[in-house]
Amino acid sequence: MPSWTSMRRPNDDAGASVLHHELPRVAAADPVEAGERLAAFGVRLFEAVAPAPDANFALSPYSIYSALAMTAAGARGAAATEFDAVLGPDAAQALTAFDDVLADIVRRAADVQERWGADPLIIRAANTLYADKRLPVRDEFLDALGAGFGAGLRLVDFVSQPEAAREEINRRVDERTNHLIPELLAEGQISKATRLALVNALYLKVSWADPFVRESRRTSFIGHSGAAKKIKLMTTTKSLSCVDSDLWTACAIPYSDSRLAMTVVLPHGDSLHAAIDELPQILQQVGDARAEKVTLRMPVFDIDARAEVSDALRHVGLAAALSEQADYSGMSEVPEGLVVSDVQHQAVVKVDEEGTEAAAATAVAMRAGALPDMSVPRELLIDRPFVFAIHDTVTGAPLFIGQVSEPRG
Repeated sequence: MPSWTSMRRPNDDAGASVLHHELPRVAAADPVEAGERLAAFGVRLFEAVAPAPDANFALSPYSIYSALAMTAAGARGAAATEFDAVLGPDAAQALTAFDDVLADIVRRAADVQERWGADPLIIRAANTLYADKRLPVRDEFLDALGAGFGAGLRLVDFVSQPEAAREEINRRVDERTNHLIPELLAEGQISKATRLALVNALYLKVSWADPFVRESRRTSFIGHSGAAKKIKLMTTTKSLSCVDSDLWTACAIPYSDSRLAMTVVLPHGDSLHAAIDELPQILQQVGDARAEKVTLRMPVFDIDARAEVSDALRHVGLAAALSEQADYSGMSEVPEGLVVSDVQHQAVVKVDEEGTEAAAATAVAMRAGALPDMSVPRELLIDRPFVFAIHDTVTGAPLFIGQVSEPRG
């Protein structure tokens, strides 16, 4: 993934131990279809994660989709079929289309900033493949990651120094997310059995088209439990695109570039699940709605959500892809094979009267299919006369028996 402050699609790992050559991007899919696909995927995954109704929670469909699409590039057989069904058969093309949209947003924002001195809009993202230095990664897999995702390759030592490798991954994610996600991978989530980690990191900072004003008085906010809490809201009066149904009201709040917005959906009564389930349709409807003057009052909020999403991904259709029998021979030809050990995701979203700062990161960790023996070997020193037998291992019948009392030389 690119760094969209400068907005090319480079291999992001200029200091890597090994850097695969940059390749031209694959052709883009239809951007509308790509957006609809990403929204549908995000809702299915959000519902599968099933956060507690009284919890603040967020995830990045883009980040998770990116990491999974890289993983899919090395899948074969039933795993590849599942990835095609869940992500679509042209996931790299869909991401290229979405990337092109974001690139255009950043280019326009940079032009506005240069002309009018507006606040900068930042979107940074990076895809990276971390591979154990002993693992023979297929060239065609590296080509697929370079052309489809702009992903660079970094060689680390998972086998001998798993903790150092974990710290390296976390350090680079920390840098790319402007320090919002300092530790994507907790201690123990990278082990001596890890062979690959496919990582996406995403950072966003953008101002509202018109800033909100923080209210001085406190207003009651009724939580899921029904208890009221006094909080300060932020408020604005502006033209917003809004839609209503029997179950919810939704309004899109524009950012400094009109191609970006935050849509807030207010359920009527206890219909939070229905609002989430209909989110793809809601986003289409607010995009088509006519703007009207609205006074909007909403809380400032700050979410930091972490989830291991393997079970949720199995629920949405990747059971075979995340099983011990999955075929990832498109990544590397190793006798024991590779399997997904876990999929870690973290999302941070900060919203106040000035705008939004957010970050997300996803890591798909892969280990050897047959776990190596990590026990400490015993030592046996042959330094005295000894007996030997050359024998049939099935019956134990010896072909030769002997002893060595004075070895030669």
